[in-house]
Amino acid sequence: MARQPVAPNPRRAAPSAMLARWHVNKAVQGWSQDMVIEAEAAGFMSYQQPLEKALPILGENSELTIKLAKIGDTFIQLSAIDAATGQRVAATFKITASQTEQTTEIKGTAATALKHKISEPDIYHIETIASGYMPLKQDVDAEEMSVGQVFNFEAKLTANPSKPVAVAPTSHLFTFKIFDAQTRRAIPSLKFKISNQDTRKAVPIKIKSTDVNVDLQFGQTYLIEADAVGYESTSLRVETSEWAKRGEYLTNISL
Repeated sequence: MARQPVAPNPRRAAPSAMLARWHVNKAVQGWSQDMVIEAEAAGFMSYQQPLEKALPILGENSELTIKLAKIGDTFIQLSAIDAATGQRVAATFKITASQTEQTTEIKGTAATALKHKISEPDIYHIETIASGYMPLKQDVDAEEMSVGQVFNFEAKLTANPSKPVAVAPTSHLFTFKIFDAQTRRAIPSLKFKISNQDTRKAVPIKIKSTDVNVDLQFGQTYLIEADAVGYESTSLRVETSEWAKRGEYLTNISL
């Protein structure tokens, strides 16, 4: 298809769009039905159409107005799944624009999908990497994406037998130190109880001097109660997942 340039007369309309206007003269030298209309502007989606599609009815003098859409709201939604089970996988996505060769690396979790904004129409090379899986390279053709479009990219990963998936721990050892507030020594008559807030079931424990070491499940809330003759009782709630995020595995309790 032969391409011949037609000079546009661009004018701005609203912040979200640009209008490019052409005055097409059928008698212009070299005019052909194979002519292609192209429009490009920084920050806007490119436009490319054969003249016969862009302007089906062409008179001796015709006016063609094209609205170019901004690309600011266009993005790719990224997620990764286990090809065998269909379950979502926490993965890292390396996104490289083919024109600029600029690479962006973003990390996601198994809980939510990620969004990557597209700055320019392009073909993007995406490499998906996840622990225990074979890396996967795919391309996303975003040259023809329209404004506001959400391109759902889903990487189907195959398990790597030589590198099995690391299993996240479901519990952790928590330590509670209970002592006299004045002497900082052990309390002989101490009554110490840990129970699951939802099930009300007590967790088996052993008190060694001032220390109680107990394995608690993540994602649970536990009620801690301490009491002794001649002391004011105290209690607190432990949300294990939140405490683990802060690295709080040791708690001092003074009576």
